[in-house]
Amino acid sequence: MSLRHLRTLVAIERYGSFVAAAEQLGLTQSAVSQQMRALESDMGVQLFDRYGRSPRLNTDGREACLRAEQVLQQYSALGQGLGSSPDQSGTLAIGATYTVQTGPLAPVLAQLRRAVPHVFLRVYRGMSADLTQRVEQGELDAVITTGPPQVLSSHCQWQPLTSEPFYLVAPLEAKGQPLAGLLRESDYIRFDRRAWAGTMIEDELQAQGLQLRETMEMDSLLAAFKMVEHGLGVTIMPLNQRELAEISRRFYLLPFGRESLCREVGLYQQRNHNRRQLTDFLVREFERYYQS
Repeated sequence: MSLRHLRTLVAIERYGSFVAAAEQLGLTQSAVSQQMRALESDMGVQLFDRYGRSPRLNTDGREACLRAEQVLQQYSALGQGLGSSPDQSGTLAIGATYTVQTGPLAPVLAQLRRAVPHVFLRVYRGMSADLTQRVEQGELDAVITTGPPQVLSSHCQWQPLTSEPFYLVAPLEAKGQPLAGLLRESDYIRFDRRAWAGTMIEDELQAQGLQLRETMEMDSLLAAFKMVEHGLGVTIMPLNQRELAEISRRFYLLPFGRESLCREVGLYQQRNHNRRQLTDFLVREFERYYQS
């Protein structure tokens, strides 16, 4: 049994199939299948039901996956606190959502490189749920995502950096119209329901009993702006306070949600890891960015 086999097992559970796991790991589907048969042989347990077109984890497989994640977490922590140097040279692996990467990430990392010129940065993009999972498994040192996480692992911590209220975004010519009327009479561009922000919007719409004429669903806030700009409808999205002045010159904005509905943007990391000095620096610089 090898760590490689355990990582492949976790990838199958995370991405849903042998094919998807193979693509993420840079392997062939045949290689993934061989690894899983070897793992089953080593453990003496069948981990998958192979009756359909694609093997599926059975009850033993799901339990083995949970244990594999624990083993991988412990392995990733094996060298934590060892070999750190005063200049913090080495690699910092971080993740960020698309809106963070296209917004504050570059100026914050520029400050980090000025303070610690020898650090090598690995930057990954993804959805919040996937990125936080990669922190929990030790693949990334820290991630800047929306949140807070729906389930906070005991060995990790969430540090809020800023909050973003939700707004209805409509064309400028709609200025003066009430929110309920715009939602009722306009085509609606929905934000991806798989994202936490999309889930918050969906819950609020249902709570208010608003009936929408949905015509599109998007996974990009920046792309949704373009759709509204070209008259394809209205949308609801969270906006950072730094962005409001510029956006309000191009769009008609109305606060959305009862009791000032907001989402948090924060940094998620394990409580103890050997790049903590660097991630603490990131926290300070993000807070300075959002407060400026």
